[in-house]
Order: sequence, then structure tokens, then C-alpha cells
Amino acid sequence: MPVLDACCFKGSNKTGSIAIGVILLVCSIIFLGVVIGFVAGWEKVDSNFLLKVSDRIRDPCREPDYKGNCTNREWWAERVDSLQIKWDKLNEDVKTIWKNEFISLYCLIPWYCLANILLIIGAYKEIKILLLVWIAASLITLIWLFVLLAIIFSYTSTIEFVLTLALLQILCFFVLAYFMVVVFSFYQELVAKTLRSLVLLGSSGEEYINKSDQD
Repeated sequence: MPVLDACCFKGSNKTGSIAIGVILLVCSIIFLGVVIGFVAGWEKVDSNFLLKVSDRIRDPCREPDYKGNCTNREWWAERVDSLQIKWDKLNEDVKTIWKNEFISLYCLIPWYCLANILLIIGAYKEIKILLLVWIAASLITLIWLFVLLAIIFSYTSTIEFVLTLALLQILCFFVLAYFMVVVFSFYQELVAKTLRSLVLLGSSGEEYINKSDQD
């Protein structure tokens, strides 16, 4: 019996496995592009854009004839200024570590893209070994993300930053764990299908032998 009888929205585990492969492949490609962009322009990554945002929020209030609510604008501008200060402090603490981790992700993500392609092919063609390859790749990726996160946490103590990344990682863990359960359920269905075929083939063979003996 498979762990799950059906995927989300009552779809089959086969359909769910194909959809999971497509979704993760698209997300992996997008994330790979982001990682390449960060690594390629690392020296240009700063918080100046936050200062520009803060100035744009305050600009209307500097005009003599402005009749809007400057109190709210100033409150939002102060929040952006606070974020800019925290960004600079975080950069001082972990900028070098961030770069190394993005480089490690750059090395890992293309292989996970390949694993997702294999999942799509394996689910569509019902090739069991390719499903197991994807499950193994997902486990390795999940463990590696936890390792990278632990390294970052060892270099920073900013509570907002740590809490945000921790919650995102927990969410990622549960989503990917559910995806793995769906794919494994489809793998179990394929194993059961193979066993039924062997049993039917064996029964047919015995019937043929018995019939031949009677003749």
C-alpha cells in the first residue's frame, strides 16, 4: 500500500510527481539565476537602494504645497532607514560567508535541476530508479541547506534575520518532505504494479504448463 493514495487536489500520484518535477525545475532555474546574479555582481551589493527608497518617501513632504499625511510617510521612511542600518550591520558580519554559500549553491543547484528533469522523465515513463534518484537528491539538498543555514547562524545574532531564515527553512523542509512522500507513494504504486504483473505472468505460465501436461 502506498503512503498516499492521491496527491493534492485528489490528483494521482503520477500526475503529482510530474507536477512536482516541473515546479521544482522552474524554481531551481530561477534560483540559479538569482545566485549567479549575486555572485557576478557581489561587490556592487549594498544598501544604497534603501536610502533612495527612503528619500522618495520623504520627497513629497519637502514640497511647500504638499497636503498629504507626512506623519505616515515619516514613519515608513524611518522603518526603511532602520532596515538599511540592519542591512549594513549584517553585511559586515556575514558578507564573506554569504558569498561562499552562494558559490556552493551555484555548484549544487544545476545538479538538482538535472534531478528534477529525471523525476519528470521517471514519472512520465514510470521508471522506478529515476524516482529514487530524485528522492536521494532531494534529501542531500535538504541536508545541505540546513548545513548552510547553520553556518550563517554561527556568524550572526540578528534576531529578525535568524527568525526569518529559520521559518523559511522549516517551511521548505515540510513542503519538500511532502513532495518526497508523494513521489515515494508513486514509487510504491509502480512496485505493486510490477509485482502484480509478475504474479499474473506466473499464473499464466502455470496454466500453460498444466494445459500442456494434460495434452
